Amino acid sequence: MRPIAVVAATVVFAARARSARAEEPTEDGLTAADVAGAPRPGDESGRVDGGTQDASGREAARTLLWLPRAFWELAMAPVRGTMYLNDRYDLLARYERNFLFGSYLSLSPFLRLESGYGLTIGGQVTAYFQDGPEVRLFGGGGGNFQNFISASVRWRNLGDRLTLGVDGIYEQRPEDRFFGLGNDPEEIERGAPLNALTSPIARESFYRRRTERVAVMADMRVDGHLRVRGGASFADVMIAPTNEGIGPPITVAFIPSTLIGLPGYRYGYGQLGVLWDSRGPTNGWQPAQLITSGALISAYAGLQDTDIGPAFWRYGLDLQYFIPLAIGPRSLSLRFHGEGVTGDRDEVPFTELPSLGGATYLRGYIVERFRDRVAAVATAEYQWDLSRNFYASVFGDVGRVYPGLDDLTLEGVRFGFGVALEMHSHNALYGRISLASSIDGGAFVNFYFDPVYAVQSRLERIR
Repeated sequence: MRPIAVVAATVVFAARARSARAEEPTEDGLTAADVAGAPRPGDESGRVDGGTQDASGREAARTLLWLPRAFWELAMAPVRGTMYLNDRYDLLARYERNFLFGSYLSLSPFLRLESGYGLTIGGQVTAYFQDGPEVRLFGGGGGNFQNFISASVRWRNLGDRLTLGVDGIYEQRPEDRFFGLGNDPEEIERGAPLNALTSPIARESFYRRRTERVAVMADMRVDGHLRVRGGASFADVMIAPTNEGIGPPITVAFIPSTLIGLPGYRYGYGQLGVLWDSRGPTNGWQPAQLITSGALISAYAGLQDTDIGPAFWRYGLDLQYFIPLAIGPRSLSLRFHGEGVTGDRDEVPFTELPSLGGATYLRGYIVERFRDRVAAVATAEYQWDLSRNFYASVFGDVGRVYPGLDDLTLEGVRFGFGVALEMHSHNALYGRISLASSIDGGAFVNFYFDPVYAVQSRLERIR
């Protein structure tokens, strides 16, 4: 019986101790008995003091912020989906296993989606010969944007400094758009044909373009980051109106005699430029193709002679500066692109005039939305990492076209903005998707495999 008595005494002592603690007030003046029925931390279901109400200003601000938040969630949906698919199925590793055949041959599928034009699908085959040239065969088709086949040869083993190249391309663009010349965003759909050289009003029209071009080029590294580029190209261009079913043909929307270059022309072009390039990753842990630091200065000039008018000069300038913001791959990039011609509007084929719009220059507008004798665009873009292979960015582009250098002004500039996602392996950029809009409205989705800001001379561009 003695053990039972000990247990009973222990229970009585514990009960008295609990009672004494329950009667001891806390710092708030409450005893344990007062809060015995209160929920445990983390299980609260509401306030007992009535709470406080947000001011009307905060309610209004929350309502106004709903729209940009919804836009951001919509823009990031493809980002989250792509990251999930890569994590779930290891897409980049599968791509490298299935399309890269050692160090001598690679097969790269090609996709390009341009808003308003549709999808172009193709591929590139690259062969690397030991102590020989690098040969690329590139082709694609489908959609309404571009059907083409091209070949290029590069000799990179001519010493430590010199690279030579030859390019050839046959390209068809079945539904290109022409809005007129100038910076005016106002459009009219119907009316008498407009004078393409002088009308301040824009009108969407459609035309077909076929280009055959061959180019030879040389790239020499002078010292360190300094290089000199030069070359020449020869091309035959055909321009024709599209069918009525697509939209107003260019010869219906505009007076045909004011469309310089119609129905076709040939040209020869020679170019010389200099380039100083210190761009690259901030450290060795980042992908080699991910640019987060350094700067670029590129300038060129060239003489172009057509068979329908006098010769004229082309000139261009590209500036880029990357500011690393953290040890990781986070950076702010500032860029400027300018291009111009010395020929008058009635001397230069309209397809050879500088243009803005599309996935490269002045995102938020359709491809080649603005054209004139001078074009300039500036970009600010913040980029950060989402994972080892995916990088996101937000950007803003400001630019416009001008009749000449004497007309440069900040009035009437167009502004585009949006978000983008890049997919990298350690040594290559696989793709980029962007969603952009502008102060003039609209939404444009662009998806492509080519680096957006890989500066190319006009000799190399597929236009």
